[in-house]
Amino acid sequence: MRRLLAVVAIVPIALAVAACSKKIDTHKAERSIKAGLESKPGGRVAIASVTCPDDVDIKKGKRFDCTVTGTNGRTATVTVVQTDDKGSVTYSGNLSALARR
Repeated sequence: MRRLLAVVAIVPIALAVAACSKKIDTHKAERSIKAGLESKPGGRVAIASVTCPDDVDIKKGKRFDCTVTGTNGRTATVTVVQTDDKGSVTYSGNLSALARR
């Protein structure tokens, strides 16, 4: 079985300010991750949705997981890592369960 690993370079995600602390705009993160994964050469992954937690503080090195759901109904986890304290992130995950057969 061939493994499909998605790794994307730094992606700037807009910030939202809530109660004096800066938060990741996870809705924008979801859209960016979905678009980034769908644009990968080969078109082997068909994504229905990406869901990330709603309340993520901005902090360099902080990690959070997002769930990617394929059009085949299967899910995979993408780990998001904040690369700075401005909202830039990288993400990676094993998406083999979502690959078109």
